[in-house]
Amino acid sequence: MKLNLFVVLLFVAGMISCTNKTKKENFVRSVKVITLKSQPDRIMKTYSGIVKESMEIDLGFSTAGKIERILVKEGEYVRQGEVLARLESKDYALGVEALQIQYDQLYDEVARMKSLYDKKSLSGNDYEKAVAGLKQLNVQLQTSKNKLEYTCLKSPVDGYIRMVNYEESEMVNAGTPVFTIMEDGNKQVNFDIPSSLYTKKDSIIDIYCTGNVTGEKQSELKIRSVSPKADNNQMFKVTADIISGSAQSYVPGMNVNVIVQINDNSNIGGYLLPIQTVFEDSGQNFVWTVDDNGIVNRKAVIVDGLSEGGLYIVHGSFRPDDRIVAAGVNSLADGESVNIIDSVSETNIGGLL
Repeated sequence: MKLNLFVVLLFVAGMISCTNKTKKENFVRSVKVITLKSQPDRIMKTYSGIVKESMEIDLGFSTAGKIERILVKEGEYVRQGEVLARLESKDYALGVEALQIQYDQLYDEVARMKSLYDKKSLSGNDYEKAVAGLKQLNVQLQTSKNKLEYTCLKSPVDGYIRMVNYEESEMVNAGTPVFTIMEDGNKQVNFDIPSSLYTKKDSIIDIYCTGNVTGEKQSELKIRSVSPKADNNQMFKVTADIISGSAQSYVPGMNVNVIVQINDNSNIGGYLLPIQTVFEDSGQNFVWTVDDNGIVNRKAVIVDGLSEGGLYIVHGSFRPDDRIVAAGVNSLADGESVNIIDSVSETNIGGLL
């Protein structure tokens, strides 16, 4: 009797185990799928940039002296030709006056010698020496006048005084920067690009920037220069001019987003996929495809940036009619059976029809 009871219990336990196993084996996940979209030959990449003035000038006197007046302050806007500072000019003015007197005296003397030379009363050698002396004195006079003019420092451009380095009554040498001026008008954007874009820089068809301020307009850029050497991070420095748009709303030091569009024939044949369709395993990117029998298969892909619509640009051995799992990619296993959820029509909101 006890043996029969044991056999019955063993049979029941086996049935329960088989039932649970059957239920587990019969569990099928439901997934949403999308169809592939071909990748056009135009791709878009975004980089972080910073605005800078197109030119910054360190401005100093062309002669040495003691600063008599500083006429501008830091942050002040100045026009081209505006006087910024003056040196004490008394000694320079006296030097010009003394040389002018000597020059006028010698000029009159040379005029008399020419009259004698024309009358054959003076040798040609003496007359030529006098003319040469007059020319030499004229050079000295002009140099002295230039130094006197150099005591007045003028702005070479329209712009802003970024820095004043000296005070009144201080001595300065020729060429010592007294002011730093930021040129007004054109501005530039500096940003770094990777080697993958550097090798395709000739394929750039459009480039513009947007500020981080809400509602700020886009501004077109024109590349001025690209560094031919990478930095320690394997990035290449690019300098671009802001040539249109709301350039006046950008100030030096502002962060901007630089958008680069490339006409890249090497991407023809690629596909566009939402970011969530791609997963990584052991450093390799994959997607799940679903065959006609509802079996998922893992397929390796190469990701090559983002499209203008924020989709991954991928390359892989796809067929035009391949179906790609759009969600839940991390919970699937290769060869697993799935149910495909039919997409709801845009006109059948909530699936009520």
